[in-house]
Amino acid sequence: MTHRCVRPGQSQVISINSAGKAGHKFFKPSFIPVLIALVVVVSGAIFAEWQNKRVFHQSERTEVLNKVSLIRARLEGNINANIQLVRGLVSTIATEPDIDQARFAELAGSLFSGTHQLRNVAGAPDLVIAQMYPMQGNESAIGLDYRINDAQRAAALQARDSRELVMAGPVDLVQGGTGFIGRFPVFTSTEQGGAFWGIVSAVVDTERLYANSGLTADLPFDVALRGKDGTGADGPLFYGSEAILERDPVTAEIVLPHGTWQIAATPKGGWTAVPDNVWTIRGFALLAGLLVAVPMLVVGGLLNERYGHLRELHESEIALQRVSRRLELALEASQVGVWENDLSNERLFWDRRMRELYDVPSEGDVNYKTWRDCLHPHDVERAVEEFYDAINNLKPYRSQFRVVHTDGAVRTIKAMGSVICESDGSPRIL
Repeated sequence: MTHRCVRPGQSQVISINSAGKAGHKFFKPSFIPVLIALVVVVSGAIFAEWQNKRVFHQSERTEVLNKVSLIRARLEGNINANIQLVRGLVSTIATEPDIDQARFAELAGSLFSGTHQLRNVAGAPDLVIAQMYPMQGNESAIGLDYRINDAQRAAALQARDSRELVMAGPVDLVQGGTGFIGRFPVFTSTEQGGAFWGIVSAVVDTERLYANSGLTADLPFDVALRGKDGTGADGPLFYGSEAILERDPVTAEIVLPHGTWQIAATPKGGWTAVPDNVWTIRGFALLAGLLVAVPMLVVGGLLNERYGHLRELHESEIALQRVSRRLELALEASQVGVWENDLSNERLFWDRRMRELYDVPSEGDVNYKTWRDCLHPHDVERAVEEFYDAINNLKPYRSQFRVVHTDGAVRTIKAMGSVICESDGSPRIL
């Protein structure tokens, strides 16, 4: 089945009306088109250079924004994934208010078995830390009373009073270093008026979060983050330099479980003042002045170049929308794993997390047989039927099945996908 994405065309008609009458005995009517051509050439040259700079700078900003959006999505995904790990622990404590350190360590230890950036998880009944995992290296935090700690009191009380998760940070930790702290209020009853047990705090390691999100890599641009404690664009800066915010940066919003951050970026050394092809534009203008007899040819070339830049900009916008769609779907899937199947050529792509889930080597190609061989023998027939039903009917794909790892371990996988029509009309399932 073939899909086409049709975009409306654009047309522009430029008409030039002029009238003139010779006022000098040596003035010939043939000079009129020459003068008009000169006016058109000069005007077109000025406009083309302005438009070229505008398109160039917009393309430059779009390129930086594309790359920043990837970091934004990774930050959001990593934070949300860490928070989701802790929610189950919070629910258990609500039903076991007399939990001791041994039971707490047993429950919290299971959270640290997968991919995460958690540094530690602490339980604070009556706002005093009494349980901790891991204990080693965090002993100094035991006994910390949130009610008298100036740095952490406000966030702890806000979590208690609002009955909602509060994300704070970066915070200087008692045991050393910095982290982002998600504080979960725990009530022994889900109904209004339930008894307040205390707070479970999950510390996300700052450096690991930055590194795993690509923030500390060798980037071609400078990055700043502001909105400490989830206060958004008006909040204080906590990563990068204030100078970045003064250089007309591109910005994006990072949505947290409670509040937002703002990420801002500019190219290293600032935005390019003059496009690389500025002398090409001026050379065309000079040539048009010399070849005044064929002004429309030169003007047509300048306009075509202008339209080329606009088309490139439009294609960049489409590419950005495509990346955004993929990232949004990845976040909807709770950062588990992303796969893509090009239905026109049956090419299959798995990201790093998908390979981990299926226990497939991180290097090498994957294909349909790779996926099928990983399936539990009892689930193969149903899983394959559901997969091809979605492909053949170009409808949303939903399936749940088991896979068998090389060591014999069985893992349940929940898969979901959507059929997407690319700009060239080819369908993909993502």
